[in-house]
Amino acid sequence: MSKHNSKLKSDVKLWAPVGWLVLIWIVSSIPSQKLPSQKIFNIDKIAHFTEYFLLALLVNSSFRERNLRKKNIWWIYLALFIIAGLDEYHQRFIPGRSVCIEDYLANASGLAVGLIFFWMLYDRSKKPIS
Repeated sequence: MSKHNSKLKSDVKLWAPVGWLVLIWIVSSIPSQKLPSQKIFNIDKIAHFTEYFLLALLVNSSFRERNLRKKNIWWIYLALFIIAGLDEYHQRFIPGRSVCIEDYLANASGLAVGLIFFWMLYDRSKKPIS
């Protein structure tokens, strides 16, 4: 692989989580009357879990491109948990939407499972994260 292709791949892995987070925020900003109704309670929680689990997987993929220390990974995930809470809180200002602790817990659970996957599946043949 050429140096240019490697750099492009690295840039995509860095910006993919940012793009996904922007998409999450945009969808969270849609007034509820413009969203399809959700008659099944658990579908909503599964959606919250899944969107943040996918964010975690994208973030994890970007970690593999960089030589991050363990402490930095924890800080990044702390920021993600805060962002998930802010995402839920900002819905307070969107017509027809409200803050829901259960939605935040679903968001945080998706991130937590993603973090657990990272630590369990990290390729230990590479240089260990310190």
